[in-house]
Amino acid sequence: MDAKTTKKKTAAKAKKEPNSSALLKKVASVSDSNKALQKEIKVMSKIFGENQKVLISMKGMIDALTSTLEYIQKQSKQINIIEDDTQKLYAGLNQVRS
Repeated sequence: MDAKTTKKKTAAKAKKEPNSSALLKKVASVSDSNKALQKEIKVMSKIFGENQKVLISMKGMIDALTSTLEYIQKQSKQINIIEDDTQKLYAGLNQVRS
């Protein structure tokens, strides 16, 4: 039994200590993954920058639409006032004719 446990212990120790080629492969794999992530981050940063420009442009358009709507509302109020005045004038003319 002692021989079996000794073999198992040495096999377990050998598995715990990876060889240098395996370490180099893992380091290379991590390095490649890191490079790929850096490229993706650069692409995403570029996309975010472009999106920010689009959002700023859209804000400008929304501001222009808001001011246009405010102007239309003011014009509508003035038109309503003119229509009311016109109706009052016709009512006054009809009273004078009567």
